[in-house]
Amino acid sequence: MTVREQVIAAVVTTWNTGTPGGVPQLERTRRAAIPQSPTLMSALVYPVRNVPEEIGRPSGPIVRAQLTVAIEMRAVGTDATRPDTVVDAIYEWAVKALVPQAFGVALGGVAHDVVEGEGEYDYGKDGEYPTVLLKTEFTVSYQHLAHDPTVKT
Repeated sequence: MTVREQVIAAVVTTWNTGTPGGVPQLERTRRAAIPQSPTLMSALVYPVRNVPEEIGRPSGPIVRAQLTVAIEMRAVGTDATRPDTVVDAIYEWAVKALVPQAFGVALGGVAHDVVEGEGEYDYGKDGEYPTVLLKTEFTVSYQHLAHDPTVKT
């Protein structure tokens, strides 16, 4: 498994470990649609872009990379509860779970750092309930050997 795939797996594991009540488990498969339920929430992660940079080093060339993953957080509101209020609890967990308090060890040691990026809201209505999709990007810094993307450095 490449270090890039290890990073995505670590994002899922980190999110799903100790997830507070009311926050959905993070998945890697896309949902077709939000069912019409005022209590439904979901979270999905997928890679958006990877920016590698090869650098030299006494022990051999390595690749320093920035992997941006998108996390789509979906929520359904009611007439009494705005969907952006509901999705905010999911967003709060995303930042707390993924962004390390100190540089150097992130996502169980597979990465060096995670930085929150841009977020975008998309509002709609599914049946009788208001919905929101919050897509937030997180950029993960990691390294691997230039000649072997399965070996973390």
